[in-house]
Amino acid sequence: RDQTWLLSLEKQLKNKLVSDDTRLMLSTIPEDSNKDNRGTTRQNDDTDSTFRNAMKELTKNLPPAPENFLVLGGDVAALFTYSFLDHSINSLYEATMAKETAEGIVGLHAAWMDSLPSSFIIATQNYYNHHITGGSYAPALEYPGVSSVLFATCWLLSGYFHQAFSYDNTIRCSPAHAMLVTGRAWIFSCLAMLAIAFLSDTCGSDLQYQVGGLTRADADYIFDSLAVIVTWRYMIATILGRY
Repeated sequence: RDQTWLLSLEKQLKNKLVSDDTRLMLSTIPEDSNKDNRGTTRQNDDTDSTFRNAMKELTKNLPPAPENFLVLGGDVAALFTYSFLDHSINSLYEATMAKETAEGIVGLHAAWMDSLPSSFIIATQNYYNHHITGGSYAPALEYPGVSSVLFATCWLLSGYFHQAFSYDNTIRCSPAHAMLVTGRAWIFSCLAMLAIAFLSDTCGSDLQYQVGGLTRADADYIFDSLAVIVTWRYMIATILGRY
């Protein structure tokens, strides 16, 4: 009987130990860390889904991506080359005209000019240099590097929205159609460049150096670019359009 009682007690102790170990093991299981964040996660997913849908609606109406990167790269190279050549030639012309202007001012100098404010004399000379000689550019177009980047950016944006870099509008069409698309893109890029030049001269200049509008150099630089773009596009449409 004592042996039976001891076996029963041993069995009870084993059951109790197993129960305690199981309870301990269950207590060490970490709680779900995402339990409190499920509502926030669901809200973030809804926000991301709304943003993706809005982006799809926005990009659905945009033109397709450019295809003919040969023409695109040629346009940028032509604009950069044209910008540096135009500014180099214009700087030589401006230096020559400035020398002649200085000689003329010395020859016509009067005693009463000494009593005028220096700012008035500087503004008068600046106006003469810009509007009479036409040698200087607007502040945004003064340097060839900046002006070429601005012109290339305006051209790329205008060409993208007019699909001027697709195969159907460059080499898989007649040269006349390619010139029509090129002309449309050039008009909008020129309008953007005119706005940049005018705003930089009106808002970005010191008052005593302000030109007050576009100069002949600005007009020549912007509008003469048509010959460069049309010549390059006509050559590429004629040569590659045959194959």
